[in-house]
Amino acid sequence: MKKEMKGIVGPVDWDQQGNITVIALFVHGEKQYLISNDSKGKELFKYNGSSVKVNGYTQQDSKKKYTLFVEQYELL
Repeated sequence: MKKEMKGIVGPVDWDQQGNITVIALFVHGEKQYLISNDSKGKELFKYNGSSVKVNGYTQQDSKKKYTLFVEQYELL
């Protein structure tokens, strides 16, 4: 489903050395969308802690978690 969302980029998982390995977009209401690990999604790692507006589409997995596939984004 295509969406436009605003939220804050933040970490959700780290490796043993403390490096961030997974990020998400945290939106109003404490809902989170895991950001896909493709080239566009990886660009958002450098904006950890920043507010962004994202256009893309979401996909829900069998555990009811959402992944956000970023098509474009804008820093707010």
